[in-house]
Amino acid sequence: MRLPRLTPVSLAFALTFPAALDAQEPKPVSQQHDAKALVDSLKEVINTGAELFNRNGDYAGCYRVYQGALLAVKPFLMVDLQNKIDQAIAKAERMPRFDDRAFALRKVIDEIREHGRGAASKAGGTKKGDMKASAAIDPTAGRVQGKINYAGRPAPPGFITLVGKDERRFSASIAADGTYTFKTPIPEGTYRVAIERVPRAKIPAHLDIPERFRAEATSGLTVEVKRGMVILNFELTR
Repeated sequence: MRLPRLTPVSLAFALTFPAALDAQEPKPVSQQHDAKALVDSLKEVINTGAELFNRNGDYAGCYRVYQGALLAVKPFLMVDLQNKIDQAIAKAERMPRFDDRAFALRKVIDEIREHGRGAASKAGGTKKGDMKASAAIDPTAGRVQGKINYAGRPAPPGFITLVGKDERRFSASIAADGTYTFKTPIPEGTYRVAIERVPRAKIPAHLDIPERFRAEATSGLTVEVKRGMVILNFELTR
């Protein structure tokens, strides 16, 4: 049976309710039989965040979902994992971009799930390999990277977004040298392209990418993604 898609609030309730019944301090989840439930719940958290990130381009929403989930499960984890959560959130809060913040917290969620898998396996719940099927890289997907220049210079920091025919969106940060790398594989197909600036960034007018490139409907840019490594370079002009 498919588990319900948990929000950080419902996840916190699900984990604290049993402790309230027996009025005991919660044991580390890695020592309990419900490790598999934690692993599965965090999988739903990841899927919810990925949907916000990839389809809606809501990087801040994705980050807040991951942050809320980590804060909810933190009291039920071993001290070393609690410390990693604190360190990851503190580090993420110093990052200027929400997409980078989301990826920073995703790493910690993956590590917690890995611990949970080991605990469930020892308890006879599931085999470690069973949990990895949904995370396998699609062999037909492309690993996309490249560089964006504007007026002969590296594009200013921002985001490149690929929008598929089904309106599914994939985004990546543009570094100071104009390069970008999509951190998730992108399915084969034709995509419209939007190249956006960092909101409220102070960029000299002669270096600022024209407004038309900031939406896939007006940029006039399309690309074809195929399986394997895909290099997509853009030379933009006014």
